[in-house]
Amino acid sequence: MRALQLVLTLLVATAAGLRVPPPSMMGRAENRAAAKSAKKKGGRGGGGRGAATPMARNDVLPREVVEKRMSEVPVFRISGTKPVASGTPNLFLDAAEAEAAAARLGAGRVECCTLDKVYFNQGNIMQPSKRAIDELSRTPQRMTPDVIVPVFCIDGLQVDDKGTGDSSLPLFFSRSELLEFAKKCMEKPEARVMVTDLSVVVQNMVQGPVGLLRGARFFPSEASLKYVDGVIAKTKQQNALFPSEAGFATSIADREQPDAASENTARRKSGGLFGGGGDGGIFPGGGGGGGIFPS
Repeated sequence: MRALQLVLTLLVATAAGLRVPPPSMMGRAENRAAAKSAKKKGGRGGGGRGAATPMARNDVLPREVVEKRMSEVPVFRISGTKPVASGTPNLFLDAAEAEAAAARLGAGRVECCTLDKVYFNQGNIMQPSKRAIDELSRTPQRMTPDVIVPVFCIDGLQVDDKGTGDSSLPLFFSRSELLEFAKKCMEKPEARVMVTDLSVVVQNMVQGPVGLLRGARFFPSEASLKYVDGVIAKTKQQNALFPSEAGFATSIADREQPDAASENTARRKSGGLFGGGGDGGIFPGGGGGGGIFPS
């Protein structure tokens, strides 16, 4: 997978202050949570967090496949005149919260990047959206006891690609957007919503057992996609040689959040959020049985 060829930067002059919730730390915090979980279970491990068994090691996805799926999720990295304080987030899943945090650094800057480029760097700290944290508190069906970055799903909800016949399991970073999506496919999905941690999903994909996650797809929040749309449109306008070059026929948000019947067709035509398939994207080169997350 080629490196991301374009990083868009938005200068944040001022932004309303938002109190940043306790940070979620990828790598370090997740390692502590995994150790705590394993200790509770007598060192046996479980849910993809413990040592992989030989069977689990055979039931994995190639790293490049996992990274390509993660490349569909925009992440917002902050910087400024003052450095980001140690132990506080430098990455956000919510653009507005990123702007607010960046403004407090002085001459704050928000960079749009993708999850695959930052997730595996243990020096990063990622903050889930406040909405996701609130939705986590209202979701009793937890598939792992330690949830840092919430990922919501519904067991049995799958999207079929009419062209290939392939099925995918939708994984949302927003419970409300998952329900909006699911109501088009099933009746009364509210009671069936489950939540797990992003680290569990990624670890099961990379280290196994991948199980039904083999066909999983990440759905970033609509707000984050619209924010990226705005940054791309603004940048294109600034760089356009002719006024007609500054327009977009279809927004990323429209392409990435279509209805259940046509969303895969839309993705194939657009090439996804950051490229890597179809006719090309905005950023070229972006990259049964025991339940959804088997123990």
